Amino acid sequence: MEPKDSEQPQQTEPAQTPLTRTQRVVRYGAWILAGLGLAFMLALGGLWYWSAGTQSLGTLLQIVQRNMPAGSSLQIEGVSGTVRHGGHIGKLVYRLGDAQADESAGALTLSFENIDLAWDWTALWDRSTRLQALHVRKVTLADTRAARAGAESTPLQELVLPVGIDAPFMVDAFDIVSGAGQIRTLKDLRGRYRYERILARHRLAIDTVRDDQGSYMLQATLGGAAPMPLEFTADGQLALSGREGVFAQTLQLDLKGEGTLSGAEASLKLTGAARPVQAAADAASAAVAADASEALLQLQATVRPWQRQVLSAANVQWKAIDLRAFWPQAPHTRLHGALQLQPQTGATVAPDHTTAAPEKPVDGLLGVLGSGRWQGQLQMDNAEAGPLDQQRLPLHVLRSELQYENGALHLNALDWQLAAQGGGHITGQVQYQATQGWNGQISLQQLELSAIHSAVQAEPLQGTVNARSTLSPGQSLQEAPLQFEAAIQSVPGRDSSLLRFDAITLQGRWHEQVAQLSTILVRSRGGTLQGQARYEVTEQSAQADLKLQLPGGNGLLKGQLASDSGLGQLQLDLRNLRQAGQWLRQWPGMQFLRARALEGSARLQAGWRGGWQDNGRDMRVDASLNVPSATVRQAADAVPIVLRDVGLMLQGRLADARVEAKGRMQQGSRTLHLEMRGSGGKRVKGWQANLQALQARVHDTLQKRQWQAVLSAPVPVEVEQANDRLRLQTGAFEIAL
Repeated sequence: MEPKDSEQPQQTEPAQTPLTRTQRVVRYGAWILAGLGLAFMLALGGLWYWSAGTQSLGTLLQIVQRNMPAGSSLQIEGVSGTVRHGGHIGKLVYRLGDAQADESAGALTLSFENIDLAWDWTALWDRSTRLQALHVRKVTLADTRAARAGAESTPLQELVLPVGIDAPFMVDAFDIVSGAGQIRTLKDLRGRYRYERILARHRLAIDTVRDDQGSYMLQATLGGAAPMPLEFTADGQLALSGREGVFAQTLQLDLKGEGTLSGAEASLKLTGAARPVQAAADAASAAVAADASEALLQLQATVRPWQRQVLSAANVQWKAIDLRAFWPQAPHTRLHGALQLQPQTGATVAPDHTTAAPEKPVDGLLGVLGSGRWQGQLQMDNAEAGPLDQQRLPLHVLRSELQYENGALHLNALDWQLAAQGGGHITGQVQYQATQGWNGQISLQQLELSAIHSAVQAEPLQGTVNARSTLSPGQSLQEAPLQFEAAIQSVPGRDSSLLRFDAITLQGRWHEQVAQLSTILVRSRGGTLQGQARYEVTEQSAQADLKLQLPGGNGLLKGQLASDSGLGQLQLDLRNLRQAGQWLRQWPGMQFLRARALEGSARLQAGWRGGWQDNGRDMRVDASLNVPSATVRQAADAVPIVLRDVGLMLQGRLADARVEAKGRMQQGSRTLHLEMRGSGGKRVKGWQANLQALQARVHDTLQKRQWQAVLSAPVPVEVEQANDRLRLQTGAFEIAL
């Protein structure tokens, strides 16, 4: 019997258990995370979409511009392109320094013009930034910040970047502006910078960079983590050109460095070398290149970049250096030597000089030495010593010791030997202080002038030369005047026929390209020259007021001469030619007088008005030479030549002056009477004259005969100077006998 439906058990739903607090938090958290994930995906998609927008690059740079650190600014102009692929920036200027608060403080300014850049965004997945191109047409770096004396740089500890970088770059022009406004331009800078994130290593390769004198390359590797090991090599070629391209010498430069950059104790060892490798094709330059083939200049130095004293040791050596290989107008040399510098920690340089911190930072070459203490030795030998007129340098041996402390440099025990045999010595000492200037005391000991110029045969010199340049507040060494005094005399007794100076006294100054001798006093064997003189290098103008007293005569020179103006006079009155000739023959260039004996008298008077421009063609000259009576005897037994009533006159512009000459010359039984009249003028490479009248009569009392020659018509005459030769050309002429 089946049960009834009412008796069957009823099925009911299970009862719902309430969620615990933890379960509710997990559920709500999941929904929140899902919402945030969705929002992030939407934001990422929006950012991705925005990064492809044509204004995205400019917007990103504006965000950076508004969030620059205090004391710095960023100026941006002409931006177009996208964050995703790159673009173009017309101008970008970074400035460090608040010039608005203090203009005198200066600033560091780095500007970029016309930048094109593109990168590979897919490298971001590898935490890298990979540039496909970075091309900058012009970069300008200007630092007008005032240097702080004794300031130390903040040491780097490490330079680790969060992403890798691969950036090839091109810069067409890189201008570096100094604090004085001088600009050095680097051109065609090409290279690549890479940062290897895993190894924390920086690599820089500059394939090429040029300036006006050469081209260079650089390879450098720097560890980003302490101790930041650094290795680099640089090489290049530097061209030294002569005047008008006649001579050119190329130097091969090599520089290597290794060390560390991390921390205050960072240190780098540098080694460098320079050697000539090429000369011009002409024969003279080829000879110079052959002589300089062994030349070598070497440098070893230790640098501590974060110390107040950057340079800690230096040694410079050179061998077989010919100065003509570097400067074509220089004398021929063969120099060997060395300069060694070592830091000192002991006593001060000179107890009688203050060594307090200088009021302004040490600049120039001494700025490398900083405010530390140094001691050095300089030694140099020249195997090709000789006088200047033989294209040699009057330097055989140079020795000196130097001491430096806090801007004060002392050259002690200076000894300059002019020649291998004799020649004499120049000794002394020089002191320089960065805030005060410099002064030097030089002594001449048995100095042979023939060692300087072979044509000057004189008794040896001895004496002193003192020079000083005192700085005023705010004045640089180049702006300060140089004052000097000299007291020199000959050492007598060697040869009575040689040039002798009983006394030479000079006082003067050099300032702003002007040399001024306020006192000139020269005494020599009874003759005296005294007065003042002035010469302006820039304007090439001279001024003199000199008086000469010599045995048998006197003279004077007074006036001034410039490019477009001039006025002055010259007088020389030789009342006794015998005494005057004996005095003059000791001077260089008087070979004519050394072989002849003179008797009689002569007088020269000249005046000028006008300047030297255009070869002095417009200068007016009024000059006359009168010889009432003179006798010239070449040897004791030779027949003398007697001059009587000789007169020579020049008057007018140098371009077209009137010339007259007359006189009588007698030798033995023959007598010549001469009269000449004409005109002539200065030309670019010589003179041009027009001989208008010429009459010559010869009378021989022994043969009782007489000849006469007369010019029939005026004759043009041209004298042209080419190199060391004179070329004379005349027109057709006819002489009636």
